[in-house]
Amino acid sequence: MTLLPIVERELRVASRSRSAFWIRVVAALVAVLIASGFLLFSAVGFVSPAQLGQALFSVLSWLIFLPLGLAGMFFTADCLSGEKREGTLGLLFLTDLRGVDVVLGKLAAGSVRAVFGLLATFPILALPLVMGGVTGGEFWRTVLALVNALMFSLAAGMFVSSLSREARRAQSVTLVLVFLMNIMPLVLDAILATRRGVSAMEVFSEFSPTFAFYSARNSAWSASLFWTALGLSLTGTLVLLGLSCVILPRSWQERSRLNAGVSRSWVYRVKYGDEAWRARQREKLLPVNPVLWLCRRPRWQGFLLRVGLGVLLMGGTAAVLIGMRVVGGSSSSGFKEGVSVVTMVVLTVAGWVLTLWVAWEAPRFFHEARRNGALELMLATPLPAREIVRGHWQALTGRFAGPALLLAALQVVLALAQTGLFPGEALAASSMYGIGLGPLGGSLAAVTRLADLVALAWVGTWLGLTMRNASFATALSLLLVHVAPWFASMFVTPFMFLPLMLMAGDESPFSGAIFWLPALVGGMLWLLKDWLFFRWARRRLEKDLRQRAAVG
Repeated sequence: MTLLPIVERELRVASRSRSAFWIRVVAALVAVLIASGFLLFSAVGFVSPAQLGQALFSVLSWLIFLPLGLAGMFFTADCLSGEKREGTLGLLFLTDLRGVDVVLGKLAAGSVRAVFGLLATFPILALPLVMGGVTGGEFWRTVLALVNALMFSLAAGMFVSSLSREARRAQSVTLVLVFLMNIMPLVLDAILATRRGVSAMEVFSEFSPTFAFYSARNSAWSASLFWTALGLSLTGTLVLLGLSCVILPRSWQERSRLNAGVSRSWVYRVKYGDEAWRARQREKLLPVNPVLWLCRRPRWQGFLLRVGLGVLLMGGTAAVLIGMRVVGGSSSSGFKEGVSVVTMVVLTVAGWVLTLWVAWEAPRFFHEARRNGALELMLATPLPAREIVRGHWQALTGRFAGPALLLAALQVVLALAQTGLFPGEALAASSMYGIGLGPLGGSLAAVTRLADLVALAWVGTWLGLTMRNASFATALSLLLVHVAPWFASMFVTPFMFLPLMLMAGDESPFSGAIFWLPALVGGMLWLLKDWLFFRWARRRLEKDLRQRAAVG
């Protein structure tokens, strides 16, 4: 008998898929574009090749690490739960296959595309070895840390998938589990270090894949600390895979229905509200648009969004208050800078949480409606396709408009506050705040963030209708609306700055324009990009909705 037959079969299928080819092509292309952008600066001669190599290695390794942490959510979180929903997992256990055969087979299928993408970036990641600034030991430790982060994320997705049946729940829980295992050990050690009055502690951090990745290049820690963190992370990966092998043969059966009525009624009330609340929602939303009522039925999504952003903002406020207590006042310049940095970080993280949430929710409705036949039923009614699209957009607006406007307003307030806190201290020679770049930059960033969310919602909705995997639709919408334009700006910005730097001088009227003109032009181009994406996705949805619904 063939050793691990599921592994062999899944590897053959996954290696021939189109996504495996395109993922490694896109990963290599992105790495090449990033390296080319850095090499443009080397032609100017402002920095040495060794410094440029260090910067390229740091940026590229972090940009590789972040998607690897999400690999489990996209590739393995729904591999076993999908088999449970389709009823094919029980057929596998009618044979002499064991849980380890199925788990490793699905793990191999889910890891092929991610591993191919990771391998495609290694030659570009090794380029700083030639440029200088990065040693061979740092390179190989970083490579091991990247592989460790990928395997942990895939194992976490496999573990959650062995316990779940619904795709959305499995992917959400996987994201939470990966986030907690990467961030919470670092937070706990930071709290312990603050209470004991020391600069850093490594009590729980060694269990975090993020700590193993960070310590791969940090010379402040010994090499043994990296290997300890790497070993503990790999141990956690093996534990998750072992639990998946044990749980899967016992969790694929349908659960007992004896207490299903009680549990379903409790879960149903939490998710959709009680009978009176549902009746009020029907009376309020159904006459406006049936699709709006259908999308707004689950009330827990908007509740979780507001709670999550509220916790994040309160955490930032608590950090500022703790800083005030430690410093003992708010008059020092260092304290002002600290408050400004903490607030900026909190708003940035909250903005990205909101962006990822919009990208996650936008494709789901049409994807699930097409899969379960609800979209065909809606199109069989007198409701036009334009009204179906409009109802979905109204639901997204009602859920995300409030938090988005709040974050935009806070960003403008932060820019105005920075102008008041530093009225000529920072970048005084450039007269940056004198020309009003602080309020201008904050307002422009707030507007572009709102435009990004609009474009992301429409593009994600269209991709959710056309693609078979909603998670891939989320990733592709982020790539088109955010990632690809950001890489393009890496090439445009140097060509915008260099002529201004040559013309600017102490007495030149262009000395202030060197700062605000590229930002203004870049912001206008970014808004144009968002408008084009919005126009394209909306037209395709309104014209091709019925045709796409008929496609299997």
